Amino acid sequence: MAGSYILNGYFETDKGTVSVEGKLYIGEKQGIETDEHVSGLIIREKEITKMNIGNMPEIVTIKEKKDILSRLFVSTNIDPDTKERDGIFVVYTWSKNLNPGDKLEVTIKTNYILPLIVVLIAAIAVYFVRKRTETDVEVIKSVNHMRTKGGEFALKVRIKVRAKKAVEKVSLIDRIPAILKLYEHHLGTIKPRIDVSNRRMQWDIGSMGAGEERSVEYIVYSKVGIVGKFSLPEALAVFEHTGFVHEVESNKVFFLSEQVKTDDYSI
Repeated sequence: MAGSYILNGYFETDKGTVSVEGKLYIGEKQGIETDEHVSGLIIREKEITKMNIGNMPEIVTIKEKKDILSRLFVSTNIDPDTKERDGIFVVYTWSKNLNPGDKLEVTIKTNYILPLIVVLIAAIAVYFVRKRTETDVEVIKSVNHMRTKGGEFALKVRIKVRAKKAVEKVSLIDRIPAILKLYEHHLGTIKPRIDVSNRRMQWDIGSMGAGEERSVEYIVYSKVGIVGKFSLPEALAVFEHTGFVHEVESNKVFFLSEQVKTDDYSI
């Protein structure tokens, strides 16, 4: 330690032992040696050491900043003196008064195994959900209100079938709501097979190449006025791909009878 010290010296002479007293002054010297070592990737360990290499007591401080997510997986060999928020970060602080030769050692371990497992499970779940919900054929159903000369309530229904991959034996099935009737004079170029008793129509489209699109349309009407909101049944596409039979439903279609009329037609 720096300071003044009293010295007692003893000398052997031919007249015996002689003692001599004196003073020794050691000048002040300050010095803090810092050493950092980082290891690991998934379990990341950071060791920070501060050592007093001077001859005077000194207060040393170690600070470490972690974001609010990674801090959940942090452990330390000694508890920090303070934890302070700094935006999206948390600042850990350790302080200690070191005498000459003393040191402060802090080990900060961040274990990324748990978040890595969570991310991996989430990625696998997303992959399987996408694979399960991803279809080789997309069916889009839309409806427009028809303005007729006779004043009947009428709707034009259009269904698009889009193949994302090459598929075979494609059939499109749709049902007519009980409150509506089919206008059989407008069935488009691809004629459906009509099951009157079950109010069902089926179009046999056949094979489709990747990116190919087909569409069908028909008109339904009612002599009775319809007010309010009602939904049309989803259309169903049945097809074969790689030797297996698949089914895909269209989107749901809702209609408000007060919506703007878009097409003119004579029924």
